Amino acid sequence: MNSRELAASLLTLSLSIERAALEADWLEAARLGEERSPLLMLLTADADDETRDIARRIQAINESVLTMAAIGKDELQTEYRVAMSRTNATKEYHRIAML
Repeated sequence: MNSRELAASLLTLSLSIERAALEADWLEAARLGEERSPLLMLLTADADDETRDIARRIQAINESVLTMAAIGKDELQTEYRVAMSRTNATKEYHRIAML
């Protein structure tokens, strides 16, 4: 596989990771990331301009996915805190109701 074919495969995987992230399918995004990682190591610095352009696009996708992951994490933490607060309120109501 030449560097351009490798870059195209990496771009396809990166777009799939981005799609999984947009759907909040983090298990699939992680699986695809593990599949992509060894291929990234094969990309060399002496690539042609088109391959470097693809590499920059992959970097932009990575930044986008990392942003989505951070936002998703924050949202899940907020939802968890709200759920725990409701659980504690329910528990307190139940305790008082039993008096």
